[in-house]
This record gives sequence, C-alpha cells and structure tokens, in this order.
Amino acid sequence: MNEDTKSWVYVGIYVAVWIGLRALIYQTQKNINSAYGNTHRTFYQRRSNQSNMTWEMAAKALKVNLKKLKKMSKAEIKKIYRERAKAVHPDVGGSAADFNNVNAAYKFAAA
Repeated sequence: MNEDTKSWVYVGIYVAVWIGLRALIYQTQKNINSAYGNTHRTFYQRRSNQSNMTWEMAAKALKVNLKKLKKMSKAEIKKIYRERAKAVHPDVGGSAADFNNVNAAYKFAAA
C-alpha cells in the first residue's frame, strides 16, 4: 500500500468516526428529550424563524406609528431598532422579554 492510499484510508476512518460520534450525540440528545418530556430541543432541531409578529405588534415594540413603519426603508428601521434596543437592553436595566420583542419586531419589519 503506497502513501497516497494510506492517507485516503485515514480520511475514511476519520469520516466514519465523525459520523458515529454525531449519531451518538443525536441519540443521547434524543434520550434526554424523552426523559424531560420533549421540552428541550435536540441537537439537530433549530429555532423556528416563523414568528407570530404582526405589523401592529412591531410598531408597538419599536414605538413607531404603524403607517410610518410600513413606509420606512430598511436603514430607517435599523436606526429605530438600535435606539430602542439600547433603551430596553437588559444590561441597561430593561427586561429580557422587551429586548426579545424588539428583536423580533426588527426581524419582521426589516424582512
């Protein structure tokens, strides 16, 4: 067996071990989820990008008039978002729920 073939064998072994470890992690997370009643996300589950945000909710969270918000450019929305985020950030004394609501409103309005 020459050196080139040996390196490909090592690559194959590495890939097989990596796949095995990923499967083991997935199974472990699945077992944890079943033990806790599926309240925790598994390794492969992602947060949903869908939100129940409406234009009215976004305008309220960003403290902007609804008609004005619908006409704003992305740059203007970003400016308003940054001002609002600085005001409600938990490190400045705001609540995490308000901050998350402002983030969700920005994602909705800027999309």
